Amino acid sequence: MAPSTAKLKVVEAHISDTIAHIEALKSQVEQAKIKLQRLREEEAVILESFADHRQVFSPFRNIPEDVLREICAAYVEADAPTLSWRRIIPSPYLLAQICSGMRHLALTTPVIWASMNVCIGPFSFHRCEFSQRVYSIMASRASEWFERAGGLAISVSIEDESYSDTTVEHSVSDPSNILFNTLVSYSTRWKGIKLYSTCHTLTTPMVRIAALTADDLPLLQSVSIHLDSQIHNSVFCDNGFLTIPTLRHLILQTNNLETLTVNWAILTSITLRGNRYCHGYSKRQLARIFQQTKCLVFCDIDVAFVTPRLIGRHSDKIDLPLLKTLLIGE
Repeated sequence: MAPSTAKLKVVEAHISDTIAHIEALKSQVEQAKIKLQRLREEEAVILESFADHRQVFSPFRNIPEDVLREICAAYVEADAPTLSWRRIIPSPYLLAQICSGMRHLALTTPVIWASMNVCIGPFSFHRCEFSQRVYSIMASRASEWFERAGGLAISVSIEDESYSDTTVEHSVSDPSNILFNTLVSYSTRWKGIKLYSTCHTLTTPMVRIAALTADDLPLLQSVSIHLDSQIHNSVFCDNGFLTIPTLRHLILQTNNLETLTVNWAILTSITLRGNRYCHGYSKRQLARIFQQTKCLVFCDIDVAFVTPRLIGRHSDKIDLPLLKTLLIGE
């Protein structure tokens, strides 16, 4: 039997009331959401203000900016920042990650970007495309790095680990050229360079560095070279790299000094260390060097079979009138 008209009207009224109640609830929910959002915004403002007030009492924020810059410079100097094919975060970038204030400080302190230790990794022609990508990234980072140094003179240290099949015969296709093109583009600002290589083949990095001239390096004052292989000595023979007129400080760690072409007369500081194949130099080798020096103030040498009268026993006169420091190791 169909419901009566009276019952239908009751049902319709109930449905209408329910719909109205639902709409009222929806309105209340929307108002609650709006109020909640306003409360959250108010909370955020209060928390931000609270953090600002707390930072006023932070010892770090009370350190003068010039002192912080000196601390950053000392930190970077103690831990030479390295640009490497390995996943190493250089120290200036670590400073920039501490907080927004330190990031601003790091990016606006040129001196912490004025030194770089470049690590040249092992290279295989079987992975040439991958190596090119790696060196492209390193080249971009090096350019960014040196630009942040402003107009300051730069110190560059190069660790050559390209011991695989990177030989001088493959120098044209060596992907490390991507990086070296960038490094050499800043060579007119180099004041110091360190070279370290344990390779037993003639590598492209060493060949390219040895080929630089006084025009390429007008500010160069300091050179440090550590070579374990006799073959690398040949690239520094009969070229101008170690005779650049501005050069004053020279550190050599090699097994044969006589194969190197050096202008000893202009140097004020020399350090002559042996390597794994040579633990000291003969008095004949050292005497020949001392006879050529004219401006020597500091000398640190490793001597084979040293005696207290090492220099005096040599028949030719050795005159070192400006020498202030002489360190002798056996």
